[in-house]
Amino acid sequence: MVKKRLPINNAETRMPDSTSAAPPSAPSAAPPAAPSTAPSKRSLVQKRSFAETISLPTKGTVLCNRYKLLEEIGRGAMGVVFKALDKSLDSNVAIKVLPPELASSKKAIANLKQEAKLAMRLRHPSIMGLHNFENSDGCQFLVMELLQGETLEEYLLREEKAPLPVSLDLARYLGEALDYAHFENVIHRDIKPANIFYDQRNQIYRPRLTDFGIARQIRESMSRLTHQDASGTLLYMSPEQLQGEDIDGRADVYSLAATIYEMMAGHPPFYRGDISYQIINKPPPPIDEDLYPEAQKVLFKALAKDPNERWPNGRTFAAHLIQTSLTYFHAEYELAPVQEMVPGLAQQLAPKVEQWMATKGPRRLYDYPEDEE
Repeated sequence: MVKKRLPINNAETRMPDSTSAAPPSAPSAAPPAAPSTAPSKRSLVQKRSFAETISLPTKGTVLCNRYKLLEEIGRGAMGVVFKALDKSLDSNVAIKVLPPELASSKKAIANLKQEAKLAMRLRHPSIMGLHNFENSDGCQFLVMELLQGETLEEYLLREEKAPLPVSLDLARYLGEALDYAHFENVIHRDIKPANIFYDQRNQIYRPRLTDFGIARQIRESMSRLTHQDASGTLLYMSPEQLQGEDIDGRADVYSLAATIYEMMAGHPPFYRGDISYQIINKPPPPIDEDLYPEAQKVLFKALAKDPNERWPNGRTFAAHLIQTSLTYFHAEYELAPVQEMVPGLAQQLAPKVEQWMATKGPRRLYDYPEDEE
C-alpha cells in the first residue's frame, strides 16, 4: 500500500511558592489552592495506559471471529493494513487497523464512525468500497475492498510524470466519481496521488479513489491526540480549505486539478517556499511543455483561487480537458458538444485510448504515443 510520511505532555503539579511571606498571625497557614482546569497527570496517564493495553494484531490473528489476517501489506503513522480472509463470505478483504491512540478517544472514534457511514453509502466503479467499521477487544479497524496494483503516488515517485493519455483517463474516471459522490452529499476533502489507486485486477488498469474522508479524519484525530502535525495534504489543498472556510465539491475539483498538474509537470503547482501563501495568492506556474497549451487553460481554471471561477463539477472539468487535448491523438472523428460533458466525449475517446493501451500492454501503459510505430 502507500508509504506515508507521540509525546503526552504531563500536567505540571503547581507547588506553593516557598519564598512568599506568610501572614504573621498564621505562619503555617496556606491559602486554598484554586481549582485547576488542566487535565491532571493521573487522567493523562490513565488515557495513555489504556492505549498501551491495546496491541496491534499480527499475521494469523482472527478479528471478531471472522477476519483472519493473512499478511501485512502496508504500514504507516495512520495505521497498519492487512490482506485478510472474511471467513463468513469466503472472500479476501483489506483490513486497516487504526493506531491504538485513537481507541482512547471516544470523540475520535465517534467522528470516524460518522465518516465511515458516509463513505459506506458510496458504490461506484471508480471508488474503493468501504464495508464496515469494527471493534475487536478494543482494536478498531476498517474493512475495505481489497485492490491490487499501486497508487499514483508510487508511480510518480518512480516515473515523475505521466503521459497525456493517462492524465485524461484519470480525469474522465475520477471526474465522474466525484460527481456521483457530490450528488450523494459526500466531499472527499483529501484528493492526492496517495489516495488514487490503480487497480490492476482482471488486466484493467483503472484509477480508484480511496479514503473518502477517512484518512483526513484519522490524521486530524491523531494531531489532536499527539499534538503533532500529521496533515501531509497541503500540496493539493484548495485555498478555501487551507483557510478553514466552508467547502463544497469545487474544493475536490481543485485537488483533482492539482493532481493532474503534477502528472503533467512532474510536481504539484506549488511545492517550494511558502506553499500556503502561494496557494492562496499566486497563480500556478505554466507547465514547461508545448504539447499542453490549451489543456493548461482548462487546468488553470480548475485551480482558480475563487471557487466561483472554477469549473462547477468534475464532469465539466474533465470534458473540457479531454476536448482541448484530443488533437494530441490526431483524432479524425467529430467531437460531441461539450455540453454533453464527459459521457459523450469519453465514449469517443475511450476506444482510441483503450486500443492504444491494449497494443502497449499493461507494463507499457506509461510510454508516450510518439514511441508508436
